[in-house]
Amino acid sequence: MKHVALVLALLCCAGDAVADTTDADSPAARAAARSSAGADAYGAQDYPVAIAAFAEAYRLDPDPTYLFNLAQAQRRGARCADALASYSLYLERVPSAANRSEIEGWVVEQEACVAAIEAARPVAREHRVTPSRTPPIIAAVATAATGTLAAIFYVVARGHGSDAGDYMFGDAYNAEVDAAHRYQALAITGGVLTAVGAGLTGYLWYRTRPRTIVEIGPSAAGDGGQVSLRASF
Repeated sequence: MKHVALVLALLCCAGDAVADTTDADSPAARAAARSSAGADAYGAQDYPVAIAAFAEAYRLDPDPTYLFNLAQAQRRGARCADALASYSLYLERVPSAANRSEIEGWVVEQEACVAAIEAARPVAREHRVTPSRTPPIIAAVATAATGTLAAIFYVVARGHGSDAGDYMFGDAYNAEVDAAHRYQALAITGGVLTAVGAGLTGYLWYRTRPRTIVEIGPSAAGDGGQVSLRASF
């Protein structure tokens, strides 16, 4: 005999369904029709359809019979959290149910199922990370020193250029012009290095900022088959 409890539950509501045949559009009649469809789906092991049908029947007519049938379909359809809620509500509404001990056994099963699902759920762990600021500080000092040298070379180059104007020609003039060109090249190189250093300093400063690391890894149950994810903010 397959699913005796469900069949008995359906028989219990048959009288109500017959009584309501005078009004086929009444909520009770429509609930009975949905319950019959749910029973057919349940017998075919199409539990999602059975769940939807019994839920609709209970919504139309809050008869505990429909609630019990819904719990049965939810249990067989591996919807343990929903089944637990439905069984618990049924026992509240029908505390003297003839099969109470059997239902209580199903309640224990669904509680264990819910606990297993919760234990298998990945756990998010969060911690604050404060990296050392030494690298960007060193880069900033080096950049400042390079910029200072570049400025000095520029001033020296301008000085030699001015001195070259005093000679106009000859060996002294050529020496001043050559010196001006050398220091000008050094000043340009220093300027480029300063710009690069400024960019590097900014990058290092960003990379070493305090941040929160969130890791979504294996569950508390230690399921090694789960994938770990990591993100920083």
